[in-house]
Formats: sequence, structure tokens, C-alpha cells
Amino acid sequence: MQRRFLPLIALLAYGLTASVQAADEVKDPAGTWMWEYDYGQGPIDNTLVLKNKDGKLTGYYDNGDAKVDLTTGEIKDDEFTVEFTLELDGQEIKVEMTGEVTDDELEGLITADVGGEILEFDWEAERGLVTADVVGAWELEINSPDGQVFTPTVKIEEKDGKLSGK
Repeated sequence: MQRRFLPLIALLAYGLTASVQAADEVKDPAGTWMWEYDYGQGPIDNTLVLKNKDGKLTGYYDNGDAKVDLTTGEIKDDEFTVEFTLELDGQEIKVEMTGEVTDDELEGLITADVGGEILEFDWEAERGLVTADVVGAWELEINSPDGQVFTPTVKIEEKDGKLSGK
């Protein structure tokens, strides 16, 4: 009778191990994140582009008026932190953004130091695309119903704000 339950116990143990492993995985925030926020003077489109190399984040923040490189960025546990400095009307604003990724969305907190006054905003963003995300050479693999494999390369270029390709 014990032998009949061994496969079931093994399956349950595997399922629990897989669940623990999935829970331990840190979601990678690399990519393009977009959101709209109203800071009191009308909505502003925001973009955060992140690249991940061994847990260190680089990239830039762009709000349409200012595009600045990140000064620091890291992933720790399930959360990431990036920092950058904006200039608004001659005043330096130090910004720290923290967030946690869930699938193709993230949410977190923006902390801005505006001349010693600390402002905090909740933020939520979704994955998006900017032109730089698609420009370049893309190698495709197409499997036909008869078993043939085709590997074409598509080249996408940008000129004068328009995309074209071959």
C-alpha cells in the first residue's frame, strides 16, 4: 500500500520545490517602463529604460522635457532601486525610484529631494517600447509544417523618426 503513495508524495514534493524555486526568483526589471503622472500641472508621460548586468542597473529616465542617465541602480531581493538627478528651473532634484516587478507591471515609490524638501509619490508602470528597443538586426527562426527551418534576419532602422527595414 505504501508503494502506491510514493509517486504521489514524490509529485507533491516536486511541486512544493518548484513553487519555492519560483518564489525565490527575482523578476528582472530590465526593459522599457512607461507611465503617466500628474504632478499638479497636467499629465506627463514618463519613460524609464533599464538594462541589467549582474544585478547592476543602468539606463535613463525621460519625461519629454529632460532625459537623464541613471547615476546608480541595483536589484536587491525582490526590489530594485535607481537614482538620477534632474534639473528644473536651475534647481537640482535628486530622485530615487524603488519598485517591484510583477509580470509586465511594476509599482513602487518615487522619492524626490527638492532643495531639502522630500516629496514622495507612488508609481505604477507597464512595459512599453521605445524606438531603440526595436532598431537593429533580428534573427528569426521559422519552423514550417514540413519540418524545414528558416532563419531569416530582419534589419530595422530609424531615420527622421520613422522606422524602416529589410
